[in-house]
Amino acid sequence: MVIALIAGVGVWFFAFRETKPAGQASPQAAAAALFADVSNGDLVGLADTFDPVESSLVTDFAGDVTKHLQRIGLLTDEATINNSTGVGISIKGVTYDESAAENPLPNLSIVKVTGGTVTIDPPAGNNSAAQTDKFRALLAALEKANLSSDFQPAVQTEPTVIDIAKVIREENNGKPLRISTVQRDGEWYPSLFYTLADYAAQQAGKTLTPADSIPAVGAASPGAAMDTLIKASLADDPESVIKILDPREMGVVHDYGRMLVDGIGRTDVPQAQVTASWTLDEVTGGTKVSLGTLEITFDGTTAKIVRDVAAGSVTVSANGEAQTFDSTAVASLLGSKDLSEIHPNLPAMVARMIKAALGLGVIATKVDGSWYIAPARTFLGTVPQLMSGMEESDIDMFLDLLKQN
Repeated sequence: MVIALIAGVGVWFFAFRETKPAGQASPQAAAAALFADVSNGDLVGLADTFDPVESSLVTDFAGDVTKHLQRIGLLTDEATINNSTGVGISIKGVTYDESAAENPLPNLSIVKVTGGTVTIDPPAGNNSAAQTDKFRALLAALEKANLSSDFQPAVQTEPTVIDIAKVIREENNGKPLRISTVQRDGEWYPSLFYTLADYAAQQAGKTLTPADSIPAVGAASPGAAMDTLIKASLADDPESVIKILDPREMGVVHDYGRMLVDGIGRTDVPQAQVTASWTLDEVTGGTKVSLGTLEITFDGTTAKIVRDVAAGSVTVSANGEAQTFDSTAVASLLGSKDLSEIHPNLPAMVARMIKAALGLGVIATKVDGSWYIAPARTFLGTVPQLMSGMEESDIDMFLDLLKQN
């Protein structure tokens, strides 16, 4: 609950704007637009600059989290994903080496940054009308609890100035900073995913070529896509795993595919037999594929997992024995026969959070008529799914517990 709350509040503080990203006519113009938004202090506007595929991930995520924060009483109806924190960042005098630009793929260009300065001002408090009194009380309680602990983190009070040319000279062996830009529908955008992949390849001494690409091969349904992922994973077949990934969201993985497969390698492991049933639910950006039942046979032993969302339990059976995990089991793990000994509202909250956790699943997306697995959406979707189990009374309980300790 605490992890989901902190993540949710953090998402809102640094939420992205719900607008269509604006592309540029060239790779360098795309990189310059990124620096211009930051230089103007428009952190929210960065979403308008990045690859639309990456931007939509964060925009959908921030939208879902904002709705849950409103539902549990932490944000008012005025809160939207257009809100900004006004964190102070300024970038000036950025220079490029145009002659050194690399074009490993037709729609991918790497821009080289050679100089400029970055100034980061300490974040200031935010007391906008979008925050409720309960929101501010929660932040104050968390701050007080942290300051009263043995660990007291250093607080940044002075601006930090970074000289890009100095960093290049002293920490990057004189090599320019690299920003990967991608072309979508004739326009260029900076890409976080491709920039990270490019740096990983550079560290490994690899050079991306069109031959590294692994094409996407989808499935006929969300459940079939999940079956394909499980089969490929159990067979230790990374190439087939890559094929079933969303070609938009994970285009970088497809383009760097051969390089990734060569780096992972293969192991000779006995194959397990798996039979599964799935529950499908429509969610933001795709379809959530959640476990119904799962039966695994390995080395002559069969185990079965049955998920019961209504009962808030998971039952695991093997070798003639069965174990059910529910709120009672959680109470036992916490060392308390009765969770109400900790707080009267805790039993109900734990039961709801277990049901929410049981609702976790893998997000499948449909691209050009076929279904694929979307790992980034799946990862981001865990926070709003866990937050779905919270109620406003849980925040009151959390505040009570913080005051007690």
